[in-house]
Amino acid sequence: METPVILTPDQKSAVDQLIADSSGIKDWSKSKENAETFLKRFEEMKIDGDPLVEDHVCSCFRYLPLSIYMLLGMNDTAVSDAYYSTYSDRINKEFVYATGDTYNYLQTFYEALTSFNSYPVTDNMIGAIFHLKDLSFFKSVVKEFKGGKAKAVQWLQFLDNQIDHYMKDGEQKDLFHKEIKAELSKVKDLLLEHKKAEVLSTMDSLFSKLSEIGDPVFREEVKQKFLKE
Repeated sequence: METPVILTPDQKSAVDQLIADSSGIKDWSKSKENAETFLKRFEEMKIDGDPLVEDHVCSCFRYLPLSIYMLLGMNDTAVSDAYYSTYSDRINKEFVYATGDTYNYLQTFYEALTSFNSYPVTDNMIGAIFHLKDLSFFKSVVKEFKGGKAKAVQWLQFLDNQIDHYMKDGEQKDLFHKEIKAELSKVKDLLLEHKKAEVLSTMDSLFSKLSEIGDPVFREEVKQKFLKE
């Protein structure tokens, strides 16, 4: 993790202009030259690494990594793919806030993407996962979010289905594919245990209510239903 560096107002202005230009052009995906022009303009900014941007769109995320800040504002897959392909080695998986707190790239990306209603929803987060080869978002979903296990299963399965679209054949793709499979297997096991716990909790509640009912005929009816299962 690097010491936090925050863009100057002039640098942020240049980035904002680039985002505005990329959002205004409708044929980025039709021309390789457009994507190359985009990358050339970014190089001309002479911004090293992936510094923080002071953003006032949402008080919850006053500082965002430059990569997240840009990609939340860009609504074109060709540009984001070109950006990741060229600068993935400069994008950090973890950052240090100006306050000294640390945060995870993909978790912050997801929270910002779902919090900032003014930003377009694209497949940039999926691209980030494949280019950075990082499943930490899904691990934190399982750990922190209510119902996260089921959500993680769905997203990991989606990644497994999409890997051919985002990654070229080779050793890295094979290794990441195995990691997705392994994580999916672990999450499925967790999900199964979660469902078992829910069933047991429901049964405990039902048996408690059943004990309050002094009707032997009804109790026998319930018993027969359990035997059928």
